[in-house]
Amino acid sequence: MDEILPWLFVADDACSVVCNKDSSLLAAWSFEGVDVESGYLGVLDDASAAFDSALREMGDSQPVIWTRVDRRPFDGYIYGEFRDPLAEDVDRLWGEGFSNGGLFSNRHHIAIGMPVVGGAMSVGEATRSNMDAGMKPVRAFAEAMRNKYIGGQKRFGFTSRDELDVALGRFEQRMCSPITNGGLGLEVKRLKGRDLLGFLKSTASANPLAPIAVDHHEYLDTYLSDSFIDNRMSDHLILEGGKRQYVATYTLKKAPHNEVSQFFKLLLSQPVSLSVASCWKVASRPESEKFFSGARTFDEMRQMELKKLLRYAFSQNHEVSRDDTPSTEIGALAMEMKNEVKQHRAVCGWLTTTVMVYGDSPQDLAISCESVERSLEQCGLLFVREREGALSAFCTGIPGQMTEPVRWHFVEASNFTDVSPLITFASGDPYHPFFSEGHEERLPPNAIFRTRYSTPFYFNYHVGQLGHTLLIGPSRNGKTVLQMFLESQFLKYPNSRIFNIDKDYSLQPQTLLLGGEYIDLEPGKSKVRMNPVSLATDDLGRAWLVGWLDRLLSSRGTRPTDQEVNEVANAVKRIANVPGARLSSLMSQLPENLRARLAPWCEGGPWGQYFDNSEDNFNFSRVMSTEVGGLINAGLSDVVNAFTEYAFYRIERFLADRKIEEIGPTMVYFEEAGFLLDDEVFASKARDYLMTLAKKRAFLVMTAQSPEPFINHPKLGAAVRDNVATIIFMPNKQATGDLGLKYKQAFGVNDNHLEIIAGVAPRKEYCVFQPQTGLFRVVRAEFPPEAVNVLRSDAPARALFNKVYDREDPTWKKRYLELVQSV
Repeated sequence: MDEILPWLFVADDACSVVCNKDSSLLAAWSFEGVDVESGYLGVLDDASAAFDSALREMGDSQPVIWTRVDRRPFDGYIYGEFRDPLAEDVDRLWGEGFSNGGLFSNRHHIAIGMPVVGGAMSVGEATRSNMDAGMKPVRAFAEAMRNKYIGGQKRFGFTSRDELDVALGRFEQRMCSPITNGGLGLEVKRLKGRDLLGFLKSTASANPLAPIAVDHHEYLDTYLSDSFIDNRMSDHLILEGGKRQYVATYTLKKAPHNEVSQFFKLLLSQPVSLSVASCWKVASRPESEKFFSGARTFDEMRQMELKKLLRYAFSQNHEVSRDDTPSTEIGALAMEMKNEVKQHRAVCGWLTTTVMVYGDSPQDLAISCESVERSLEQCGLLFVREREGALSAFCTGIPGQMTEPVRWHFVEASNFTDVSPLITFASGDPYHPFFSEGHEERLPPNAIFRTRYSTPFYFNYHVGQLGHTLLIGPSRNGKTVLQMFLESQFLKYPNSRIFNIDKDYSLQPQTLLLGGEYIDLEPGKSKVRMNPVSLATDDLGRAWLVGWLDRLLSSRGTRPTDQEVNEVANAVKRIANVPGARLSSLMSQLPENLRARLAPWCEGGPWGQYFDNSEDNFNFSRVMSTEVGGLINAGLSDVVNAFTEYAFYRIERFLADRKIEEIGPTMVYFEEAGFLLDDEVFASKARDYLMTLAKKRAFLVMTAQSPEPFINHPKLGAAVRDNVATIIFMPNKQATGDLGLKYKQAFGVNDNHLEIIAGVAPRKEYCVFQPQTGLFRVVRAEFPPEAVNVLRSDAPARALFNKVYDREDPTWKKRYLELVQSV
C-alpha cells in the first residue's frame, strides 16, 4: 500500500501541512455543506455559485483540489441508564431498531495541494534568503540563478528548510487562508495533528477513521499504511487490515452537466457504505487556451473532406480556414470557452471522480452495487464500473495522489462543483452539551431518531442553555405519543424531574406506568390539598403570596387598589408565622370588601377545596401530572390560572432549594396549551416562564394545534421567537396554504420548510426545527408496538386502564400491558 501513498513528511510544527513525494504541499479540512432540509428553496444553487466563485478566485495559483464524502455505518445506539424499569424497556426496544443496520453517518472533507515545480523559491525569494544568510547582493543573485536553472533540486523541490518555509508561507497565504476564513462559503475546520494524519490514513485503509499520533521523524507513506490492497479480482478490490473490505469502484465517464443536484441526495440516502471522491487539477490560462484551440481544430478537421484534409496537411499555413469563424458547433463552444478563460471569467482543469462502494462480503458488495447503480442512473451521470482500472480509480480518493488516476476530463470550475459533496444532513450533537456540564463523562442526547436519508439524528430539546419547546400541529397526529417517548428518554438524566399539566387524561396511563403521581383537579374528584399561605415563611414567599392574591382578587375583573394591596400585604405579615394559617385565616384579617372577593376561594366557597387547607400535600414525585381538563371544560380558567401560578412557584422554590447533589434538569410540559393560551392571564404568565425558567435549569414544553395563540398575543410571540429553542411540527397538509403565512409569522419557517411539513407521513414523521441555528430535520418515529403500549393514551387504552388500575395492586402494570396489546 505504501507505494501508492503520496505523503512523505509533516512539513510544519503544527502538523497542518504535509509534504508529498512530488514536493507538493497538502492541507485538509472537514466541512459541513448546506442542509437541503434546513435551507430555503434554492439554497443549494446559491452555495454552488459561492463555491464556483471561490474556485475561480484560486485559479491563478493552480491548486489541486480533492473533495471526499465518506458514508459509513452508524457507530451504534447510545443506551441510557434508567431507574424506572419501563422507561428502560422503552429505551431498549427503541435501541434494538437501530441494531438492525441500515443507518449511516456522512463525513465531508476537502484537501488542497500546491504543486512545487523546479524549485520552491522564485529567484527573488532565493536572493533575499541568500542575503539574509550574509551573502552580498551580487553573489546572492548569482547563487539563486545557479540553483534555480543549473544546479539545485532535480528530483525534489526543496534544497533547504528555508525554501520549504517560503513555500509554506506562500501555500498558507494563497490557498489555505482563503479556505479557513470561509472563502468557499462552507463551515470548515482545519485538520491538524492527529486528526489530519487520521483522515489521510482512512482514505486508503480498511479500518475506521481514528486519530493518529504525530511523529515528525516518520516517513508518512509507511507510517500511515496499515492495510494491504489486493487488485487481482476481476471487478473489485480487497482491502485487508483490521477487517476485510470488498471495494467496487465507479469512475465518471463523461463530464458532468449543470443539473445534477440530485446526485448526492440520491447517493447519500442509500443504506450503503460508500465514498465519493473527486480530484481537480487546475490548468494555467495558457494551457486552457491551448486546449480549447486544439479542441476546435480537432473537431473541424474531423468534419473535413479527405481532399481538403490533405491540402491542409501539405499547406505551410496550418490554419483551417482564413475565416476565423468556427465552422462546427463544438468549435464554437470551444472558442467561447477560450474567450471566457481569456477574460478571466472561467477557470478550467482536469477532473476525475470515483464512487467507491464497500461491502463486508462479495454478496454484500453485490447488493450495495445494485443500489448505487440505480441511483447513478437516476441522477443522469454516466459512470463505468472499473475492472482492470479499479486500483487507479480507488487512488482518486487519496489526497495528494495525482499519478495513478487515468480517467480525466477537462472541465470548468462549475463542473467540479457539480460533483463536490456540498449537501449535508446535519445530525446534531451525539451528546447533550448543556446537561453534560459538570459531569466527568458526556451525557447522551435526549433521543436518537432516523432520518429520511438513513442517517441518525441526535435530538436535544436544548440549544445552548435554552430548552423551551413547542409541538405544533393538528390533533390525532401523534403529539402525545411522541412527547411521552421523549419524557421517558428524559428520565435517563441524573436527578431529572417532569411536571406535566394534562388535559383530558392524555398522560394518565403513561405517568403512572412510569412510576409517577397523577393529580386530578376536576371538581369533586380532587384529593390534593394546597395551602399557599404556608409558603409565606420568608420575604420571597410573602412577596409571591401578595402577588398571587392580587391576581386572585382581580379574577372577577376589578383589580385591588394600591391601598387594598397594602392591606393584603399587612394581613399576610400578621399571619405568616401562625401555625396552620390558611386562606380563611387571611380572610379574617381583611376589610369587608376584600373579604367578599376572597370568599369564593375559601372554605364554603365554590373553589375553597383547592386552596383553603390547613395542610399542603402538593408534593413532587419524579414524574408528576396534573389534570386540568375538567376545570377548563367547566369554564374555571380562573382556578387553572391560580393553580398553574401556584405550581410554578412551588417548582421554582424546589429548584432553588435543592442541594448540590440533587441538582438536575426539570421539564414542565403543558398538554394542549393552546386552550390555556387563549386566556390573557395564562398567556402573560407563559411569557414570563419562557424568560425565567432557563435560569433555574428548567424548561417549558407546550403543544398547540395552531399558531394563532402566538400571533394573537404579540408579547408572547416575541418571547417565543427569542426563547424557544426547538419547534416540532406535526404533519399538516394545509401548511402550504393560507396557514403557511401564519406559520411564517409565528415561527419564522420558510417555503421549503412548509413544503416539507405538508408532505411528511402522518404519525410516522415529524419536523424538528431549531430557529436559533436554522436546523430543520425530518425524523422518523415509528415506535415498536411494545413501546407504544407504554406510551399510548387513546380511548381504548384509557378505558382498559380505568378497569385495570389499582394503586394497591403491584401487578396492575403487568396486567395492563398484557391486555392493551389486543386493543
